[in-house]
Amino acid sequence: MTSRGRFKQFWNLVRKCKSNTSTSQNDISIEKLMEHFKAKFDINEYSGSVVINKADTFLQDKANALRGKPLTDISVDNVMITCSIAKMKIGCAPGLDGVMTEHHKYACNTNVVAVFRSIFNICLQFGIVPSNFRNGLLIKETTHSDTSVPNNYRPVTISPTLSKLMEIIILSHTQHQFSDAQFGFIEARGTEMAITLVNDVRKYCTQRGSRVYTYSLDAEGAFDAIPHSILFREASGVIPDQMWRILFDWYSDLKVYIRWKNSLSDCIQVLKGTRQGGLSSPFLLIYFISNLSTF
Repeated sequence: MTSRGRFKQFWNLVRKCKSNTSTSQNDISIEKLMEHFKAKFDINEYSGSVVINKADTFLQDKANALRGKPLTDISVDNVMITCSIAKMKIGCAPGLDGVMTEHHKYACNTNVVAVFRSIFNICLQFGIVPSNFRNGLLIKETTHSDTSVPNNYRPVTISPTLSKLMEIIILSHTQHQFSDAQFGFIEARGTEMAITLVNDVRKYCTQRGSRVYTYSLDAEGAFDAIPHSILFREASGVIPDQMWRILFDWYSDLKVYIRWKNSLSDCIQVLKGTRQGGLSSPFLLIYFISNLSTF
């Protein structure tokens, strides 16, 4: 077969795959996706759990102790907000409000920064967040060829850009030294370093005649699985009360909306999992994982 013939054969195969994908996508509806993710973010499976009940009791006691008590240990100023804006990544998709990082980076002036400062200081003082901070836009990613099955979709929540700015400020006051063995979601580290370490240990052992046994734990979907009460029970020991109270209030009424084609679903209550796309989510997840031995 000539090169031209092979290219034509390849192109026909590509068009066939595209056609099959398009057909299967038509088989799924926004109602079907909503039903799937509503069940995914529910916590019915943990009903009656002793661990969950203990965590709920602890959280209510802590929240009641802090509720209505103004905390002024931490405040933000214009410089802190300007520096936090500089840390934000551009090119990210906007949330439900349509505001992008570029709006903050290139359109903010002194007056706008002053408004942000007032909003954030009120949040810090009273442990509350604006209602739109709780709302996320859920988009679906999949590498599966069969896109008619809801379980083949990985949920990614896009948060309002202003809420990400608030998270940067929260994280700047939440310092915790994770183990040197933790590579994922740690600045200046990554999975490549973990793989290199495993390979170096393997080579060191095998060159000295020792057997090497390895095992891996698949934590697929970990971001979506942990009940909020467990997350915040663990985080209470490392996040300052002022920041903990904000995040606890934030997570107390999380909602997502699914965008599918030209439609937007009704809101879905999120009762477990960290906020995909939230800047504080990796911190909450890896701190939980590092303390699994306490359960």
